Amino acid sequence: MIRVEQNQKQMQILSQQMIQSVEILQMNSQELDEHIREMALENPLVDIHQEEPENKNDERLRKLEWLAGLDEQNRTFYRYDREDTRDTGFLENVSGRRAESLADVLHLQLLGGHYPPAEIEILDYIIHSLDEKGFFTLPLSHLSDRFGISGEEAQSYLSVIKDLEPYGVGASGPREALLIQIRHKLEE
Repeated sequence: MIRVEQNQKQMQILSQQMIQSVEILQMNSQELDEHIREMALENPLVDIHQEEPENKNDERLRKLEWLAGLDEQNRTFYRYDREDTRDTGFLENVSGRRAESLADVLHLQLLGGHYPPAEIEILDYIIHSLDEKGFFTLPLSHLSDRFGISGEEAQSYLSVIKDLEPYGVGASGPREALLIQIRHKLEE
């Protein structure tokens, strides 16, 4: 008696290309780099170009230059000669050069704060309302009326400016500026 049997088997057959793909996927970056170099030596059609995108290097260089510029600005602003504030206002720095402007110096310091646009508008208005010596001589009621805020809110916005460097900026006059400078000196 002849018996015919049929069996079903499932086999996985991997081609050489599939095996190589699996091996490549398991390699770390150093092993992969080495593998590609070996392929380039064995196969003249494989050409290796080791180019780092120029824009990436340019971007790094720009960031480093920007950071160096900020570092120099910080050195200039923090070495502020407080004795000159009585005669020349807040714009002179130690080296005798003029800073960009007092408004620029103050705006740079506000960049780190996370103020909503409405608050930025008020702070910007206060900054641009400072006189040539850095004093805020307008009455607080002017801020209250212009922006529809309370007197306490106006005072709090002015306090933000008074806490910026050079210390004493935003004060109503030399006496208050000196008191602010003394307070900050004592806090150091």
